[in-house]
Amino acid sequence: MYSYIRELYYGNITPNSKQFDRNSKYAKALQKMSDNEDKLTEMLSGEEKQLLLDYANACSEVLGESVAETFVDGFRIGAHFAVDTFVSTENVFQPIAEGTL
Repeated sequence: MYSYIRELYYGNITPNSKQFDRNSKYAKALQKMSDNEDKLTEMLSGEEKQLLLDYANACSEVLGESVAETFVDGFRIGAHFAVDTFVSTENVFQPIAEGTL
């Protein structure tokens, strides 16, 4: 039997590494962002340039933490669905035949 948990442990499942189409909206936005950062760093020098780089690095850290938190939240929501589906004994529907009108 295939074990997702074992495969995840051994690094065979890596949900955070993805490839993307070079002609996609994502690729074009990423290229624009990179081009603009390059232009700005060429235009700036000294303290201004360092401030821009520090800002870009801080944005990357915030985005990384946000993505990790979103992944964890999604995983937990999926686990709640599984528990609710397979473990819960609560019956939210009443049989139609037993109800009184």
